[in-house]
Amino acid sequence: VGSASGAPSYPIAQSDILDILPLVKNAASLGPETFVPASSTNNTGSSSLHLLLPDTNQVFDLARSKLHAKEYDHAIICANEAANLFQRVTDTPLHPKIISCMKILAVAHAQRHEVDVAAEYAAKYLTFTVQYHGFDSSEAVDAHTTLSDILQSGQGRYERGSKHCRASQFINEFLGGRNNSGLGLGYFQLGTQYIQLGRLEDALACLKVSSDRWHGDFMIDCLVDRQTAHVYSELKQCKEAFELEKNAHKVYSMYLGENHETTKSCKNSLLMFMKLAVQQGKEKLNGDKHRIKESRAAAIADQITADEDAAELSRENGAGTTDNSTKTQKRKKRQSKKKKK
Repeated sequence: VGSASGAPSYPIAQSDILDILPLVKNAASLGPETFVPASSTNNTGSSSLHLLLPDTNQVFDLARSKLHAKEYDHAIICANEAANLFQRVTDTPLHPKIISCMKILAVAHAQRHEVDVAAEYAAKYLTFTVQYHGFDSSEAVDAHTTLSDILQSGQGRYERGSKHCRASQFINEFLGGRNNSGLGLGYFQLGTQYIQLGRLEDALACLKVSSDRWHGDFMIDCLVDRQTAHVYSELKQCKEAFELEKNAHKVYSMYLGENHETTKSCKNSLLMFMKLAVQQGKEKLNGDKHRIKESRAAAIADQITADEDAAELSRENGAGTTDNSTKTQKRKKRQSKKKKK
């Protein structure tokens, strides 16, 4: 704005307006689209008044490449810049690449062991994902899983992380059905997290569901059996632990051989569970015998107490009969005295 000579004028005249370059916003921004300023004189316009989306996409791609190259400082810088540029274009954070920038920032900060900042960006990633894609989407599963992994990497957040892991497992089963091949491994991971939280009953329930699902890999089947055996041993159910470890050892011996390190480790666990099961069986037998003796002694004591109560009752009844006869005799004497008078 200004006059032809460059000096300001008031009021502004029509001749003072040199050109108008409107900023055209386009929310698509996923292809080769760009902002092209309108001009009555030329087709170039001012580069300071418009934003080229290919440049923004280039910054976003650079952020992803830096993350894969484990250059987390540069990845954070590029992801922040790309998110800001995309938000200038769309005027909203609900854009697929802005959501991806939140994930890049969360992962990069988590790799730098900045758990609080990483959890904050992961929460934004989950929020934007649910708003844009919906809660029942594969993107929401990934967002819940990312937040769960970050929370479980920090102290005092393991319980919250397990909740997001359970949510991702529920959505995954809701989308893929009960026969989804990945559900068995998911329940195994959830059961393992419950073990670390000390919730053995919940862990056992998840591991049982995992063992009932199809995995398609004998190694995973054996891993589930051994983890379930560990939970049974913690619950003092060594017989069940021995049976599961025995099944795993049989499969390992068949596919890996007796001399494999995994088979040897499983055999050592099997022998340990066998000893514990035998010891627990002896303790249970001795305990049953002791309980039988205690029950018999209690029955004898109850019988003695009942006999004593019955004898006491009979004595009380006998004393009451004697008192009644004495009263009757006194009553008869009084009546006879009255008749004489």
